Amino acid sequence: MAGLGFGFAVFARSDAIMLDGAFSLIGFCITLLAMRVAALVEQPGSKTFQFGYAHFEPLFNLGRGLIILILCVFALVSAVESMLQGGRPLDPGLGAIYAGIVVVGSLVVVLLLSRAVRETRSPTLQLDRQSWLLDAMITAGVGIAFVIGHFLEDTSFAHLVPYLDPALIAILVLVLVPQPLSAVWQNLGDVLLMAPDRGMQAKVHDRIAAGVPDLAEFPQYIRMVRLGRSVFVKIHVVLPESHPLERVGQMDELRRDIVRALDGLHPRLQVDAMVTSDLHYAETGHTA
Repeated sequence: MAGLGFGFAVFARSDAIMLDGAFSLIGFCITLLAMRVAALVEQPGSKTFQFGYAHFEPLFNLGRGLIILILCVFALVSAVESMLQGGRPLDPGLGAIYAGIVVVGSLVVVLLLSRAVRETRSPTLQLDRQSWLLDAMITAGVGIAFVIGHFLEDTSFAHLVPYLDPALIAILVLVLVPQPLSAVWQNLGDVLLMAPDRGMQAKVHDRIAAGVPDLAEFPQYIRMVRLGRSVFVKIHVVLPESHPLERVGQMDELRRDIVRALDGLHPRLQVDAMVTSDLHYAETGHTA
């Protein structure tokens, strides 16, 4: 796709196609990195990253969103400058042919990614699928604009054709910007270790209350964090020192009850349940 974009951009004299090719090239490079990140997320912890690699995914998606945003800003500035200088010469016919090829190719990739997303539930692949679908829709719009420009060349509106390319770039940027902005916002929350949405939090509390009713009368401190496709839950249960729960085996059984109560709530849910009689530990989140 990047090769097609750069090749057609030269012959059609279109910066809009050049921008599309640049997005494809960036997407290709990012996908290579995404493959590595996706493989790391599946691996257990190492001596260097002893809690695993779940945080790599939101960090990677955050960087991708920022790169696309920067590219959009430069493209918009270039388009405005071009319009102020009288536009650019353009071959709309070649642009329409390019758009048709890219739309078909992009839709094929969307179908392949849709199947992969259903199997892996990977947010990285899901973001890729959205990017390809958006690219197909935008390129279709660009193709329609090029067709219109082709017919305008022999009319009294021919003087508008040089403005078509920078105008398309400005429209492309305005349409594209919400996607990287959304990716940056969502993944920034993961990098900052924000809790999952309130609905997910409420489900965790309800599951524990229903699945382990014996704990209802005791203070419980439940903390959650979302990291990419994983959700981590840390639970402190404060029991009085006089509580009959005293053997390690009994404590393990209580932990198993909590885990069973949350079973199936999320495909990548990791639960850390602790029992203590010290309220200070539970309130501060410390385990020792």
